[in-house]
Amino acid sequence: MTAVGARPGAAPSAPDGMNRPVRRLAGSDRRRLVHWPLAAAAMSLGALGVVMVHSAGRRLVDDGAVGARQAMFVGLGSLLLLGGAAVDHRRLRRFVPLVVTVVVVGLVLVLTPLGTEVRGTQGWFRIGGLALQPSEPAKLGLILGLAAVLDRTWGPDGRPARAGLPAGPIDRRVGRRPGPARFGVGVVLLGLCSGLVLAQGETGTVLVFGAIAVGMFATAGVALRYIALLVVTGVAVVGLALDAGVLSAYQVDRFEVFLRPDHDPLGAGYNQRQALAAIGSGGLTGAGLFAGPQTQLGYVPDQHTDFIFAAVAEELGLLGAGLLIGLQAVVLGLVWSVGRDCRDEWGRLLCAGVFALLASQVIQNLAMNLRLAPITGIALPFVSYGGSAMLTSMLAVGLVQAVALHHGRRR
Repeated sequence: MTAVGARPGAAPSAPDGMNRPVRRLAGSDRRRLVHWPLAAAAMSLGALGVVMVHSAGRRLVDDGAVGARQAMFVGLGSLLLLGGAAVDHRRLRRFVPLVVTVVVVGLVLVLTPLGTEVRGTQGWFRIGGLALQPSEPAKLGLILGLAAVLDRTWGPDGRPARAGLPAGPIDRRVGRRPGPARFGVGVVLLGLCSGLVLAQGETGTVLVFGAIAVGMFATAGVALRYIALLVVTGVAVVGLALDAGVLSAYQVDRFEVFLRPDHDPLGAGYNQRQALAAIGSGGLTGAGLFAGPQTQLGYVPDQHTDFIFAAVAEELGLLGAGLLIGLQAVVLGLVWSVGRDCRDEWGRLLCAGVFALLASQVIQNLAMNLRLAPITGIALPFVSYGGSAMLTSMLAVGLVQAVALHHGRRR
């Protein structure tokens, strides 16, 4: 049949332009291949992080070398972020099985003698002088895996996944809600990754995995009763783990301190008490860069990693802390905007996963700094020291760049 309004004999066009090849831009037009506001916000956070990591760690870790290493991580991450704009996000689907396999194998191998234990967590590979934490790239692997499971519109070749499904913009009227089978496969993938990470001794990453899954299930239109069942099950599992002694003693102590703030003030509760003291002393403008007493004397443990926000608040005050939070909000807002305007379900699901990944980490980190949540060891995206976390956050934004700039937005 000839489509209404089409000229007889004319070749049918690709649905909504989704199957057109990506036009290669040259010369001055290359600047259009970068979503500059999003890139600038993420890299500005990275630059702020380099300065604060140097301030917080220069007298405690390698006499200032920690700042240089953080600058290297930010530089490499920025290349990944900008490089994401050169990738057609639809072509990533064919690599999902490989990515998920590599992620799962990495999470398994780190539990063997090949892995290294750091502070009760068997979650690191030591390669020369560098440390790789496989649970960080696993977050991106989970996003790609869940997106492939939940996306019912397109196949790996950019064509409709199966007959009867619309080929083009998302149409909620056709009832393409993922059923129990797809939801079940997604839960199995979530459970596999969460179980392997929990076996390493990490609880914060499991919470991030859960946030990613809930955000992507909701975006895909999974029935609310299924999502509610998943959340209730997750809470029950945490409760059983606490009661059964599955978690390590220090992890249980962290929950105990959260529920009873006066419990063990010089032990499990020491970190958060010192972080609150540093944050409260900053005032409006702070004590000045490299001049915060709590930070420079090293009273706050892990102040260049988990508690970097306390260093920012003490030395730069409410204004500096507000700038940091504001830049995080800009990144999240732009990721949300790209996902909202995305015209294919695959890209929309990728953006939903990245938004949930970054938002859950920001909320967790700020909450534990302000003693509004137990200590979970989650880094503040783009700011905390750490190569694995930095490269993962930057690459996540690179995925959003790919969605935004390769037929992923309405024209």
